Amino acid sequence: MRDNDFGHYWQIIRRRSWMILLLFAVTMTVILVRALTTKPVYSAGVRLQVIPMESEQITLYSPLKTTSTDVIDEIGYQFVQAVANGSTAWRTIAALNLNMDADQFLRRLQTARDGEFVSVVMQADSPQQAEAAVTAQVDNALTAVRANRSRPAVVTGDFVAQQLAEAEQALAAAQADLQRFKLSHSIDSLGRETLAYQDQLREMRKAQENASLQEVQLTAKMKALEAEAGTTEAAAKAVPTPTGSEERATLNRRAADLRSSVASLRGEIAGQQALKTEYEQSIARWETELTSLIGLIEEHDRLTNAVNQAQHTRDFLFDKSLEARLKQEQAQNVGYLKVIEPARRPDQPLPTRTLQTALVGGLLSLVAGVILVFLFEFLESFAGGSRPQPREP
Repeated sequence: MRDNDFGHYWQIIRRRSWMILLLFAVTMTVILVRALTTKPVYSAGVRLQVIPMESEQITLYSPLKTTSTDVIDEIGYQFVQAVANGSTAWRTIAALNLNMDADQFLRRLQTARDGEFVSVVMQADSPQQAEAAVTAQVDNALTAVRANRSRPAVVTGDFVAQQLAEAEQALAAAQADLQRFKLSHSIDSLGRETLAYQDQLREMRKAQENASLQEVQLTAKMKALEAEAGTTEAAAKAVPTPTGSEERATLNRRAADLRSSVASLRGEIAGQQALKTEYEQSIARWETELTSLIGLIEEHDRLTNAVNQAQHTRDFLFDKSLEARLKQEQAQNVGYLKVIEPARRPDQPLPTRTLQTALVGGLLSLVAGVILVFLFEFLESFAGGSRPQPREP
């Protein structure tokens, strides 16, 4: 660009400098008025930490496999979504009676995540409003997250409670069937009854064997005494008379005593035989009853297994019902986020950017004024039918 061209352009700017100054003055006035009329803005924030607690899911079969990082990311995302949710904002607005809608409220709200930490910042026209609004919004968001996280435990708990009631009815029915079986057969424990019968049979067989052994011993003893009695009687007959009358009498008395002992042994042998017969009859009767008991084992085992299975099912569902209640309490009362830095009422408003805005606005107004000056110069030249010609050097 040549110097005379620059001078020509400078002359145009000087001739219409009032336009540039007017635009600059208007811009600065608007910025100043806006700075003076704009209310101070206060900011308050809450900092929370995600607690990677055990999953609220109730697993009926295989356990869920989740890492603490996954839980932190999931809970952090859900909380941020709840904070930025319109329904949560409306609840806060209604609670604090704020004069704004949900969109206006959310535009003043900012959230940020840093690993397991979540920060919520609220800007408001007063320190009290900033503190109250961010605290209420965080509380409402925590309530929403806890309700959402506890819902699986609530639904599963209701299902398990229904199944538990049915399992308790099934257990009661199985126990009643087993009780009727025991009463009809007059037994308490079939296993103990069977063992008792077997023990009694062993005792009776042992007693029967003892009676048989006693019979054999008594029979042998009786035969020996009979033989001795016969020998004594023969000896008595062989004694000569009359000189041996006294000896014969002694032998005859001895033989009579032996015959008396033999008669006594015959009675004992008859008693042992009768005892053996009684044992045989008792053993036969007990064997018949034991056979009847053994025949009941299959039905007894079926009823017992039904009770055991129903009891196992009831215990399993009871444990799951208790787990569901505990996890529901955990989700609704303990929660998954803990406030580590509650909101504090701000002492000073946020610093304004009036100076930066004035500098940028003033510079832009000067540039816009120069452009406007040249635009007017061009329009006037074009309307007058003459265009500025470049001067010769």
